[in-house]
Amino acid sequence: MLASVALVLCGCTNEFLTSYKGERFAATRSPETVTSKPANSGLIGSSNFVSGGGFGSPEALDAARAVGADSVQWSRGLDARDRAAGAGVVQASLSPTGPVSSWAPVQPGGFLYRYVARYYKVGVADSPQADASVVLPRGGDAQIIEDAQAATQKASGR
Repeated sequence: MLASVALVLCGCTNEFLTSYKGERFAATRSPETVTSKPANSGLIGSSNFVSGGGFGSPEALDAARAVGADSVQWSRGLDARDRAAGAGVVQASLSPTGPVSSWAPVQPGGFLYRYVARYYKVGVADSPQADASVVLPRGGDAQIIEDAQAATQKASGR
């Protein structure tokens, strides 16, 4: 309850909940974070968004609670489609004269992340409203750290 009040007071929104697509059930009390689809559970919905904000387990669990999920599987990662928006990586593209690479350095913390979550409920079938095509990014936080370090080294000329 206190976390909900803090969100309202700071004007922040929970993007996991804002971007949620799927079926809603009565709110649950204590959803859990999982790394794969639990047995005897159905996919009831998903979230998929890009943000520079620092979202994590508390927000994913709050969204799961609000939509009535018993568990949530979530991840964040740099998405190749978002790198052109200033994530600080080398970009390759084709031009009439051949391949061209460019570099867009950013300050540490200036990365954009793709957040993805899948929400499950015990005892229900997969919902036709759920977007089953939402895929969790590979690498998760470890990949983000590696990408951030590579971008920082490239920007500093190392």
